Amino acid sequence: MRICGNAFENKIVATVFTISVFALYIILFHVIDEDLKEKKAIENERVKYINTEVYKKSNVNR
Repeated sequence: MRICGNAFENKIVATVFTISVFALYIILFHVIDEDLKEKKAIENERVKYINTEVYKKSNVNR
């Protein structure tokens, strides 16, 4: 058996490899996107908490 195989097998291997790399990119970007959404949600909760505390303090001073 030759190391390279025939051209048809090489095309199959190249296609499978390309699909695999593409799938890994999709997974990677999905994970990054979810991480960014989670960080944004945490930041929004933090801002809401800070705004609530500031509002409470401003009402106490009235």
